[in-house]
Amino acid sequence: MPLLNIDHLNSDIDAHEGAVALIVTALPLEKDAVLGHFSEHKSCFGSEGSIYQWGQFAGEQVDWLVVVITTGPGNIGSGQQVAQAVMELGQVDLILFAGVAGSRKGDVPIGSVVAASKVYFAHHGKAEAGHGPVTLSFRP
Repeated sequence: MPLLNIDHLNSDIDAHEGAVALIVTALPLEKDAVLGHFSEHKSCFGSEGSIYQWGQFAGEQVDWLVVVITTGPGNIGSGQQVAQAVMELGQVDLILFAGVAGSRKGDVPIGSVVAASKVYFAHHGKAEAGHGPVTLSFRP
């Protein structure tokens, strides 16, 4: 699928009568899982080189135009890309992070939805195999 100009995305947002969601993923496999919910989607470059992919999602109460961005790992770079996306998109009603929860606790089954009501000292970590159920190595 060819990459469009960001004007195509902004035009679709302006024409959309429902809500706009930005879904942030760190990994391509997470992005692919989100995009799997669309029958078709479009892609474009943002002004700073990020790739935005978007499609329509029909909800029970509202129809969504969903924009997906893959930021790679790391909080600082991800935060900068999300801030840039919000500035470029203008209207964003909801921002979500969708991920595989690779650092999840052992008592949380795979496939669970994990959500935080509060986040303190946000940082990223990575699970390492062979050190008990889960050993995390954190890099603040």
